[in-house]
Amino acid sequence: MLYEVCKFIGFFVFHLVYRIKVTGLDNIPKDGGVIICANHANSLDPVFLALKIKRKLRFIAKKELFENKGLAWFFKKMGAFPVDRRTTDMTAYKTAIKLLLNGEALLLFTQGTRKKTIDLKDSKSGVAFFGIKAQSPIVPVGIVSEYKLFSKVRIHIGRPITLERYNGAKLKTELLNEITEETVRQIIRLTAEK
Repeated sequence: MLYEVCKFIGFFVFHLVYRIKVTGLDNIPKDGGVIICANHANSLDPVFLALKIKRKLRFIAKKELFENKGLAWFFKKMGAFPVDRRTTDMTAYKTAIKLLLNGEALLLFTQGTRKKTIDLKDSKSGVAFFGIKAQSPIVPVGIVSEYKLFSKVRIHIGRPITLERYNGAKLKTELLNEITEETVRQIIRLTAEK
């Protein structure tokens, strides 16, 4: 309920101060587990995506954001769950896979943190790991903006990358890198669109 209220209020507030345009909304499946995978240059990126994508988004956030009880409550209501970025956080991994298997939409950023540019070298293979484990499609998204007040925000949503061809495949590093590279290349292409 709080998610919907915040989304309703945020829709009007953010449309007053940004010129947001989205292309490719129909590329997001209406139901079933799906990974929304985008570039991440600014802390507003998850807000823009949550406002414009019709499905409720779940997302991984650094555990430091959950240290304050009030903030922890708010972030959980907003669909976030914590991850310890200093270790291989299996609890967060299991939560992400469970959400996808339960038919939810999971928002991931390929580089795991904010970066001004998107680069294959800095990209994490988590998106590929979750996609294979939960057999969920990956929808690449390119966000383009200067993030200044009253500036344009362009969100380009690409076609889903389906993973059926990898059914039964072993989770080898080469395979995860292949899927990650395909996803990142699509995001780079989308961020080049005007």
